[in-house]
Amino acid sequence: SVQRGSGLAALSIDVAEKPAIDYEWVELADVPALLEDPTTIVVDVRTDEERADGFLRGSAHAPSTEWEEAPQDTVSKLIGAKDPTSTRLVFHCMYSRERAPRAAMAAVQASPEVKVAILRGGFQGCMAQLWRERPEYFDGVKPERWVEFGRQGLVWAPDANPSAYVAELLAANTQQAPAS
Repeated sequence: SVQRGSGLAALSIDVAEKPAIDYEWVELADVPALLEDPTTIVVDVRTDEERADGFLRGSAHAPSTEWEEAPQDTVSKLIGAKDPTSTRLVFHCMYSRERAPRAAMAAVQASPEVKVAILRGGFQGCMAQLWRERPEYFDGVKPERWVEFGRQGLVWAPDANPSAYVAELLAANTQQAPAS
């Protein structure tokens, strides 16, 4: 089964909705400092498929499913030997509207001493606002998988054109199907 990002529909979620816990929001302009801060771990909760098309250099990958299944183990794996009271986890997904806040909440519920924040705009925001001018903050970006999409700027191609993405998956599955 293919896991997908939350899609462009995530951009229409009312940001005025009050989350279950009061998160610290980190702005895209703060990304360079985050990546250099030894007390901060940037946590990418996107799927393997999404991350394969690019990620923030030095970020840790802990897909949202890990936060649903074993949040305490995931926190322990990320923090390792660091002091949880002086370590901040900054979460992002594609747009930081659904999966990142849920993972941050799971982290706090599993380890209340952990400080959490969410990267406003998510990875899509980073791509749209930072990638062209500061490519050194990124790894593994496949430019052909990012397309201009109106006011949103660069958007992950499967989110910008879901019909083409589904057709691509179907074609790939047809080619892989064994002959009967």
